[in-house]
Amino acid sequence: MTYIDAAGDAGIVAKLAAVPNFNADFLKFFPDVTSFDLLTLTFMVYIFVTWWQYAPGNGYFVQRLLATRSENDAFLAFLWYNICHYVVRSWPWIFVGLLSLHYLPQLDNPESAFPEMIDLFLPVGLKGIMVASLLAAFMSTLDTHLNWGASYLINDLYRPFIKPEANDQHYVFAGRLGILVLTLIFLLVSSQIDSILGAYKYLSVILGGLGTVMIARWYWWRVNAYSEIAALAASFVVGNAVELTLPSTDDAELYGVRVMITVAVVTVVWVMVTLLTSKTPGHQTITFYTTLKIGGAGWKKIRELSGIQPIGGTFKDSVIGWGVSMVFLFSSLLGLGQLIFGAWGAASMLLAVAVGSGIMLKTYIGKIRQLDF
Repeated sequence: MTYIDAAGDAGIVAKLAAVPNFNADFLKFFPDVTSFDLLTLTFMVYIFVTWWQYAPGNGYFVQRLLATRSENDAFLAFLWYNICHYVVRSWPWIFVGLLSLHYLPQLDNPESAFPEMIDLFLPVGLKGIMVASLLAAFMSTLDTHLNWGASYLINDLYRPFIKPEANDQHYVFAGRLGILVLTLIFLLVSSQIDSILGAYKYLSVILGGLGTVMIARWYWWRVNAYSEIAALAASFVVGNAVELTLPSTDDAELYGVRVMITVAVVTVVWVMVTLLTSKTPGHQTITFYTTLKIGGAGWKKIRELSGIQPIGGTFKDSVIGWGVSMVFLFSSLLGLGQLIFGAWGAASMLLAVAVGSGIMLKTYIGKIRQLDF
């Protein structure tokens, strides 16, 4: 309804261009990279670096993958998740945000755009359902992470190292105290954050340094628990240090600089710790390899010890497969966006790239893991 109403006879782009103080750069998918500056670095960090912290996945993804019948189905399920999550679901958010420029041109606080659009377009019944669903999602996320954090504190720290001989009732009570402590910490941290974007930037600086070790553990047998603990500690210390010493100002956006410093320092730290701590492969390392049969030079020593050859292609094939999958997702995302804005030529070209990269992805995934599609 909002799409049809906003488009009218002139089209969405023309309607947006007529908005007071509208900047044509709002509709650009890429910044001007002819002159490299701090804003260009920020864009590059968003695209190429910040995703590292999410590279290992999490328990949600594991549950979904383990629920599939085979590795073949697991890959297809995860590919479908990425298409739905990044290509399809992103555009309603982006589109509503852009339309708020047309319907709410005098809005002072950009973060109130979505609530204002809900109030403007949804009828009373649907508006109540929307607000209830948002509150339910917020409470679900909050209690999940509080219980999750408390379980880490109790099962990984308090129980094994502080009070290992207590009964279950004691640990339940300690867990409740842990939730209370985490709640107070979260309230303290949130009181220091002025915006959602500020929270995202802070977390990506703090956690960005973890990405390299999380990726490397799949390709180098020497990466171990000490490597990850060192990366976690260093990322927290270095990330907070650069947040305090290199704050962004109206004249200089230093977010990209902070992320790159954190990543570089943390990588040096965990690599040094890895070289000092893991010199001979343990039983779990060999078991891990024999289960997954990972290729690449980083597992050469384990291959020689186990006598088991890897499944599928080389490390090079993995990198190419990853690159092709990124081209597929980004071209699909941007192609859909060009369709929405009526740029038929650009949309056709991007969607053609998406189809071609999808065919290449099928070929390379088959080489990497010998999957059959």
